[in-house]
Amino acid sequence: MEELRKSIQRKKIIYEYIPMALTFIGIVTCAIIFKQKIIKTIPVCVSLFVSLFYARANRLGFLLGGLNASVYIIGYVMEGLYGSILTTVFSVIIQLSSFFLWKKRAKKRKATVRKMKPLFCAVLITGMLLAWAIATFILYKSGGTEVVIDGLNVVLGFVIPILLMFGFVDVMPFRMLSATINLVLWYRIIFIGGNIANLTYLISATYGFYMIIREAIHWTSLYKKSQNQGANQK
Repeated sequence: MEELRKSIQRKKIIYEYIPMALTFIGIVTCAIIFKQKIIKTIPVCVSLFVSLFYARANRLGFLLGGLNASVYIIGYVMEGLYGSILTTVFSVIIQLSSFFLWKKRAKKRKATVRKMKPLFCAVLITGMLLAWAIATFILYKSGGTEVVIDGLNVVLGFVIPILLMFGFVDVMPFRMLSATINLVLWYRIIFIGGNIANLTYLISATYGFYMIIREAIHWTSLYKKSQNQGANQK
């Protein structure tokens, strides 16, 4: 038992703590070199812990994430990402609500994660495609930047928090897509737009993508365990 505990701790150090520490050092170093405003740097650093809690399916991720997202809004205002501003405000509300919902479910010992019905999933995707087209058009007329990608980010920004709130394991492909979009957005803003001071966001987005992969693995494992427990109780 002791050996198993040590093995788990070693894996946490290698796959969680070391990547987080390296990312934190990279973010702080870039922030100092490029003289990034502290109001932008702090939420990026805090997001490292949010990603860790999400990967562990820990409800504290919702509480910390909601508080941190409220600070992120300032960064999006500075970059003119209007769609991201809208979804972040929504995310703050949903994440804080999710914290209390997960806490309530934990007391009742309900399954942490579940799976969507096929019909619901099909309707959801259809609705998302339609919403993407509408969001892109609105952002274009509003004079926003990166309207196609940001438009998709708007849709995902509304859908992902809700799916997370109800613990749907099916949210993981959408999480992966959102993480990829963030990488593309910040790459274009930094290397094409010439705003190198925002390199901290790209570093954070890269770490976030890595942690979402770990999150998907852990959530899938939790779902399988809940299914096995349900089968054994029958």
